[in-house]
Amino acid sequence: MTGAFRLIATGLDEETARRLLALIGETWPQAAVSCAETTPGAWEVAVYPDASRRLDMAALRAAGVAPDLFRREELPNIDWVAESQRRLHPVAAGRYVVHGGHDRDHCPAHAIRIEIEAGQAFGSGHHGTTRGCLLALDHLARRDGGRYRPRRVLDVGSGSGVLAIAAALRWRVPVVASDIDPMAVATARANARRNGAHGFIRFCAAAGTRHFLIRSRAPYDIVLANILAGPLIRLAGELAGRVAPGGHLVLSGLLGSQQSAVLAAYAGRGLRLKQVIADGEWRTLVL
Repeated sequence: MTGAFRLIATGLDEETARRLLALIGETWPQAAVSCAETTPGAWEVAVYPDASRRLDMAALRAAGVAPDLFRREELPNIDWVAESQRRLHPVAAGRYVVHGGHDRDHCPAHAIRIEIEAGQAFGSGHHGTTRGCLLALDHLARRDGGRYRPRRVLDVGSGSGVLAIAAALRWRVPVVASDIDPMAVATARANARRNGAHGFIRFCAAAGTRHFLIRSRAPYDIVLANILAGPLIRLAGELAGRVAPGGHLVLSGLLGSQQSAVLAAYAGRGLRLKQVIADGEWRTLVL
């Protein structure tokens, strides 16, 4: 048979299982392998070879592994990427609902729907930092009885583009979105087109906020930066400098334990903490 399969050895003691794990790693570095205790004292080693490579059982025999230790099991022919996407449910954050294409027809009619496929780039809506930023945008949109409207929005570290798309769909205003990864920028641009937001968003590949596109449209009434605590601290001067007077800076990608250090980097820059959104161990700060 030419379909997917695995080689499995069962009923092993822990020492044998761990020795096999090491040998397989050396013999078939291209294969995926799992090692687990299935019942007390009984271990299992399963190998998922790359079917394009020859299975070099001779090498394992030379290392002292009995030829009949493994048995072959055929695996069902499943598109695991499609299956994983099917199992992901839509994510609601205020009026926003982020969903995959398989849930396109299962979102509330009143929702602002954003279609993002999982795994395209960071930002499918399932991570606490993305949800936190979406909630921050939703809270801002409800200011002044829903009359709040920024003039321009900047999204630094845009990943899949979900936050830039969220701002564009909510306010129909110019948005600039940047990411250090050109592939992520290409993905975000495609997602913006899929969601009908491409007419409002300009994308660029950039580290920080010194790209000409970002500088030429500054300042921004909302600046979003869903990155990590380290870059948030290093870019404090740049990010704060892109916020218009009276504007808002939304920071995410940090843990609760990192909140004080991040806030310290922004102290004295004319911004004060207005809101903290917690999602598990993750924090989103609105300044």
